[in-house]
Amino acid sequence: MAATIKFQALQSGTGSAHYILRKDRVAEDQPQGPLPGRVPWRPLAVAVLVFTAISAGIVLHFAYTYRPFLLLHLVAAYLVLVALLWIYTVAYETRHRWLRLHVWLMILLFSAVLCFVYLDDAPARLIGRGAEIQVRPPAPRLYWATALIVLNALLLTLHLVWLGRGKRRIGRSRPGSEMTPMT
Repeated sequence: MAATIKFQALQSGTGSAHYILRKDRVAEDQPQGPLPGRVPWRPLAVAVLVFTAISAGIVLHFAYTYRPFLLLHLVAAYLVLVALLWIYTVAYETRHRWLRLHVWLMILLFSAVLCFVYLDDAPARLIGRGAEIQVRPPAPRLYWATALIVLNALLLTLHLVWLGRGKRRIGRSRPGSEMTPMT
């Protein structure tokens, strides 16, 4: 038997709610209620993080080879992108719809800026090396990095619109998942 904590709200005369923690025993084989999402978010989040890491590796290798002065900027950009993905995960798991929507929009805008920069840098161009000017060959790997960023944005949009909505059931209850209103 697993102990869970139930939250109960007490209405006072001023209209504010006070919460009381109460421990009850719940049988482990009791089925849990519906959870949000048609599919679990964790495997999709792992896929998005893997695609982000591959894209970061491609872009950081390009920057190290041709534009070393941008290396720290790109590291910071990918850290911001991973932080936004983490906030999206927390917002989804805690069922904060507006926060999830706002973070999704921020991820889309940030991804669009990264894609614009990569698509601008991909064709061949003149670069300065010391006192001479050289022609840098085209970088088709930046197109792959752009494709991975677009795939991330599509997966997140698919999760926000379809996969993360609806209900799914799981067989066993998790400790701390029971919340009952006070009667």
